[in-house]
Amino acid sequence: LTLIAKILAGRSSMFYNDNYKTGLINDTFSKDIMTEEAFSVVSFAGESDEPKLVKEKLMECIEVYRSKGIAQEEFTRIKNAYFGSFIRKFNSVETVGNMLCKGFLNDSDLTDFPEIYNSISLESLMQVLSEVFIEENCVLSVVNPLES
Repeated sequence: LTLIAKILAGRSSMFYNDNYKTGLINDTFSKDIMTEEAFSVVSFAGESDEPKLVKEKLMECIEVYRSKGIAQEEFTRIKNAYFGSFIRKFNSVETVGNMLCKGFLNDSDLTDFPEIYNSISLESLMQVLSEVFIEENCVLSVVNPLES
């Protein structure tokens, strides 16, 4: 899910750059992935004067990737960047401690990462994209300021 979210709306994505340039989104736009044993959530958040349009454009972006596919070069670039960010986490004792604790609570092992990483294929990402990133699984929540 993390790789797909980065491909769809990471700071190097076409979606992010096109919509940032037009002012539809700003630098508060972000993505977050929460994966637990019983559920997973991918959220895209940020400030916009037109949140419905942001959702519409994101759904259009997803449909383009679903119909045309993810380019091998883009997949490799994002996958390599993800690996690099994982390795950089070892620069922080606190982060390593957090990863070990989370792994213990989720009955997983930090040393499993290379095997899991190597098992990620472009085909598996496309399958998740077509099965999970669908309109029926999407919700838009908007927080509006109180009028005074």
